Order: sequence, then C-alpha cells, then structure tokens
Amino acid sequence: MPAIGKWTRYVVHYRPGYTSSHAPRLEMWRAYQGQDYVKVTDHSGFNTYNSLVGASYPRIGPYKWSSSAWGSSTQSF
Repeated sequence: MPAIGKWTRYVVHYRPGYTSSHAPRLEMWRAYQGQDYVKVTDHSGFNTYNSLVGASYPRIGPYKWSSSAWGSSTQSF
C-alpha cells in the first residue's frame, strides 16, 4: 500500500479486445515518491464486454467503498 501523504504515480497502457486478433493488453507501472517506475501488471488476455473468457469488461474508474475495510463492497459513481 502507498504511504499516506506520499505521491504515487501510475502509468496505464490499455488496448481493448475480445479476440486474439485485437491483441488486447493491460500494462501498469507504479512509482512511489522519489523512485523509478516499476511494472506491476502485464495482462494480454481478453478484457472487454464480449470476451469469451475472463473479465466481462474493464473495471477502470473511480470507486467508493461502502466502509473503510478493503474487503467491503464497492460502488461506481
């Protein structure tokens, strides 16, 4: 988890696709304050609504948790 009060930067590379011919991709890099970027994920599987397997759509956007617990449910807003 990032430290409270410290900047954390992210770079996201997302190419949607629900077939291999689309070459879907999700890559993400993270840099804590004063540090270099480090790749934290690299996924090349299907990633959109019409996917044959896996996630039904990309879950990217602002979310609000129903409590302060990480395991609590989320709501898009």
